[in-house]
Amino acid sequence: MRLASELSSILEEPLYVLDDEQVFRIGETYVRSGRVSGIHIQALVTGMVLGIPAIRSNSAIPDLRGTIVRNGMDLGTYI
Repeated sequence: MRLASELSSILEEPLYVLDDEQVFRIGETYVRSGRVSGIHIQALVTGMVLGIPAIRSNSAIPDLRGTIVRNGMDLGTYI
């Protein structure tokens, strides 16, 4: 779950300041690096920011789902 915690903390600031372009680049980088096989990021304010479907070649890779929160305010979700 270290990856989920890391992803949530990295996305917190750009989602808080509504920088969807930065959120898109962060998510895309995670997929290109191979750390995740796909990602969907949805901001509560602006809607879907990024949707890259996962390629299911290895069932040993768990699905990560989480909410990004700052100062008690829900900013978005990732799956």
